Order: sequence, then structure tokens, then C-alpha cells
Amino acid sequence: MIISLPLYPTQPFTSTRAQRVKLDISTSMQSQHSSSLGQLKSPGFAHCQLPPNLAPNSKLSFDRLKRWLGECHSKHTRCRSFQIEYMPKRLLEVTGSIERPSIRLCTNLPVGPYVTLSYCWGRDQLSKTTRERLERYRRDIPFHELSKTVQDAATVTLGVGLKYLWVDALCIIQDDDQDKQEEISKMHLVYRGAFFTVAASSAASSYDGFLHPRVRYQPIKAAARTDDNVFTEVLLSPEYGGFVSSDPLFLRGWTFQETHLSTRIAAYGQREMIFCCLEDTHSDGGADRPVATQAFSGALDPGNLRFGSLDHPYSWAHIISQYSRRSLSVESDKLPGIGALAEEYSLTKTVTDYLAGIWREGFLLHCLWKVAPFRVRRPPTYVAPSWSWASVIGSIGYPWEGLLPSNIEIPCVLLDARTTLSSSYRFGMVTGGFMSIRARTRGLVWWKLDSDRIGRIPYGRAAALAAFKTTDVLSGDAQIRCEVDIPREWPANTYIPLVGVEICTVMNMDHIKAYGLVLERVDSDSYRRVGWLTVYDVEGREYWFDDELGLALWQDILVK
Repeated sequence: MIISLPLYPTQPFTSTRAQRVKLDISTSMQSQHSSSLGQLKSPGFAHCQLPPNLAPNSKLSFDRLKRWLGECHSKHTRCRSFQIEYMPKRLLEVTGSIERPSIRLCTNLPVGPYVTLSYCWGRDQLSKTTRERLERYRRDIPFHELSKTVQDAATVTLGVGLKYLWVDALCIIQDDDQDKQEEISKMHLVYRGAFFTVAASSAASSYDGFLHPRVRYQPIKAAARTDDNVFTEVLLSPEYGGFVSSDPLFLRGWTFQETHLSTRIAAYGQREMIFCCLEDTHSDGGADRPVATQAFSGALDPGNLRFGSLDHPYSWAHIISQYSRRSLSVESDKLPGIGALAEEYSLTKTVTDYLAGIWREGFLLHCLWKVAPFRVRRPPTYVAPSWSWASVIGSIGYPWEGLLPSNIEIPCVLLDARTTLSSSYRFGMVTGGFMSIRARTRGLVWWKLDSDRIGRIPYGRAAALAAFKTTDVLSGDAQIRCEVDIPREWPANTYIPLVGVEICTVMNMDHIKAYGLVLERVDSDSYRRVGWLTVYDVEGREYWFDDELGLALWQDILVK
């Protein structure tokens, strides 16, 4: 039985306000010695939960994780088949004891089990491998010089009985561009080959660590009476909402592919450690209910099961939607930050060319993205062509995501699409690109309203260019809705001539007839994407791209 009630505790809680606590029917002895995890199933404790584990760096914690890893490795067929045999070029050798660890950098080891670390750098790390330090680090890396998060990862490695650890700051030569490019191109192999990944989810930087004692969740012992009038002792601990997908790690762009490419993950949160693999999930105490991977909202997805199981292009659309919600310290890393996942995707889906974050298969649909209106902007330096989702910084979605493939027709024709890579890595940065399409087009005018008239978001209305009048734009055209990507790029109260391009038509959907792109002319022979268009089916009016005046034209258009 679990009772939730408000309490005004004194010690050990430090908050001066009332805290909601959860009453866990269990004995204090089980807090330290019970082998049951999650919901207790022994007689008399059918609906009880393990109290929070206050010491994530204890032998008990490491033994639990070691047992889960062993069960997964020996019993889970899907996990064994997903993990590959691979050994990174460099690994940290962690020996000695937890009390007195010894670390050095090793090269070209035989294939064996190793641990990877997924973490937030935060600010620059003092201990990182450079060309000058390489030989010294091969002999020894003083443990006290490592950042706290790396120290904790080494402690976990020793705690579960393993010897090798991969950390990007130390296993990649940070001031050698060629080495960085080579190792980044192998990231999908590094994480798929790892025995498991330590995800330092609660650490905002490499200096924070994640094995701190969880003193804020220290339970207190109290007397209680159950429904059947039995007096017993119970433990009271602060209420916990469960796994937090907004932990610092899950806001960082690079870590998205790291957790999605791993076979097994041990995620260290503020109150609990969650272990998950392709077949199972465990919590080391305090979970209100059995943990389900589906509840992680894309934060943890071993083997990319959640999104990878969908068909292309829907699978890639979901991946980009989740990835785009995260931030990058270096905004030019937008494409490299998902390059490893893209490379792995190319091995599991029927796709070929990868063009600035978009596959040639389903190319036109993936150019038809939308961006959330809040805090969207363009990166300070060139990242991708305007038709790529990577050309903006903001949360990406796709208007066609909820439609069945049978309900979508694409009259637009892709004539050509190319990008210029900045290196030999085809999933990395680009320096330019274009797409050439043949499509029906129609001119429109977008009227940028003063943002003060409608609140915080600069907004506007669109009307067909034909028979253009001021009143037409101010009232808007009921047949079209023009969503401009970044309205602040134009001054308020201004008429902006644009071009609507038909990309796909929609069948069997109330009132919506088609989706398209909104382009702005850049020079005499090229355009850039500035938004997207919805065309509505309005009773009594012909389809917007089928006008009798001949204003909708088939054209070959170059978009950069």
C-alpha cells in the first residue's frame, strides 16, 4: 500500500516549505539489503516500492548494475544481435581500485568489452588529449586532474568489473582536425560496439559529476497504521515524479545519437539510476511505477527502437523532430551532431544520397518542414542550404507526419539536388548546395504586421499576387496560409513579394488540399526557402494552383 500525504518534516529535509512525501510500506532493513527492485513482490509487500538509493557509488549499486548487465548479455537475443564487435582506436585503461584508480591512454587494443560516456562538456575541459600530451597520457593520466564526471565514469567502470572506458575528450586528439574528423566518422561504431553507455544525465557540465550522495531524498522512519489496523514502521521520502527527460544531458544535441546508438544505457539521474536495453528496463529505487522506455520522450532509446522501427521517411522525420529540440554549443555542429545516427540509418533503411540532413528518398517531403515560431533564428555562419532543416535553429516538425502515404501525392518533380562537403565525411558539414525542381508556382504577397498588434510573435497575412489590393492582403486569402520561417527578417508593415510552390496534394483530409514551399527570389536564376504554405479547399472556389487566369505556372526552379 502506498499513501501520498503532505508532511512538514524537520530533518533530514532542508526545505522550509511543506513537502509532499510518499509513504512506502517497507522496513528499514530493505532499504539497504533487499534484492527486490522496482515493485516488491514478496508476501506482505505486494504494492510497495524500494526506497530511494542514496549512495549511487556504493557496492550495492554497482552489484545491481552488474547483475542487470549480465542478465542482458546472457539472455537478451535482440541486445546481443544489435551490439557489434568493434574496438575504438584509443581507450582509457582503468585499473587499480575504486579508492586508488590508475588511468592511462591505450591504443589499438584487441576486441573486448568497454564502456562509453555520454555527458555534457559544459565549459572546456582542462584534461583533454592534445598532440603535446599524447605521449604523457599513454604513460599515466593523474586521476585528480580529470573532471568529476570522467572520474565518476571511471569509478562505474571499475565498479562493474570492466577495464576500458571511451571518453571523447581523452580518446580523440582535440587539437588535431584530421584525427577529430576520422574519429567522428566512426562514432556510430564506437557506441554500437560498447558493452554499455554511462549517461551522466543529471550533470550540467563535466565538472559536476553524477555519483553524489542523494541526501535530499533521505527517507525518515515513522509509525503508521495500515487499512487492516496493523501497526508498522514505514519510511517517508519526498515525492518523485520519475525519470526527468529535461535533465541537462537530454538538452544537448550531441548526446542524442549517443544514447540512441547504444545497446545498454545506465542513466544517472538526480534520484535514481535507470538501466535500459533493447528488451528491459530497471530502476535502482524510488520509481512510482514500472519504468517504460516509451515514457522517456526520446531521451533514452537504446538501439533507436522507438523511431527506427517506422518506415522511411516517417522514421527520419521523427528523429529530426527530436534532435532539433536540443542545443549545440557550436552551432555549426548541426549536421555532424547527428552524423553517426545518419550513418547507422543508412545501413538499416533503403536510402542512398545524404544531402545536408535530407535523404534523396523522400527528399521533397523532407524539404517540407515547419519550425516552431518561438526563438527561431538562423545560425551566424553557413550551415546548410535554405531547403534543409539544418539551416535554422529551432524545433522542427513536418505538416505531413500524421498522413498515410496513400493520402499523399507529389506532383512536384526533383530534377537534381547536390551539396558540397567540407571534408570526405559524407554525413558531416557542407559548404553549399542546391536543389532543382519542376513544379507549379504562383506569386503571392505577404504583409508583415507590426508585432505589437498581435503579441510577441511577428506575424503576417498572405494573398495571391493577382488583382493585388491592400485590403486583400490585410484580410488575407482564405485559400492559403503562409507560414514564414523567420518573420523578423523583414521590417513590419511591409509588402513582401514571394512565390508559392506546390509540393504535395492531400487526399481525404477535411479542408486541406495541398502543402508547398514559400520562396523568395535571390537573384535572376535562384531562390531561397523562407517558409511553407497550406492550401485550403474552399467551397465555391477552384484549387489555388488551378486558376483560370493562368497565374499558376509550371516552372523549373533552382533553390539554394
